[in-house]
Amino acid sequence: FDVPPVAIEVTQHEREVKSCPHCRCVQQAEFPSHVTNHVQYGPRLTALVVYLHHIQLIPYKRLSDTIEALYQHSISTGNLANMVKRGREALESNMDIIEDALLESNILHVDETSLRINGKLAWVHVACTSRYTYLAPHASRGKKATDE
Repeated sequence: FDVPPVAIEVTQHEREVKSCPHCRCVQQAEFPSHVTNHVQYGPRLTALVVYLHHIQLIPYKRLSDTIEALYQHSISTGNLANMVKRGREALESNMDIIEDALLESNILHVDETSLRINGKLAWVHVACTSRYTYLAPHASRGKKATDE
């Protein structure tokens, strides 16, 4: 058993620009709707970065080193942070769905664990069913924090 070789795939989009010889009006083709910047990272790499950062808890610097080691492509920690931010923003609309499903569930598992945020003690609260999981930091623990 082995994994296939992997490499970063680069797709270059070009558009034609034409000028009318009579009226000098310039017409240019449109880029695909998902192309919004001169250089951008695609959804698969972004999903991998979000997964490695949030689920595997790999810090940005080590994640940058990992991407470079695996794909021979360097990504700045700032770009990684922006990818994670876009991933979070894309999922925010699902938070209401998850919250509603948890509140409607007959069985709800809740727990908390401590961690440090900016050097201060805080708590990560989890509420989950067999299908949904909600994690959120809070300054305190116990019923009040769980209810919030």
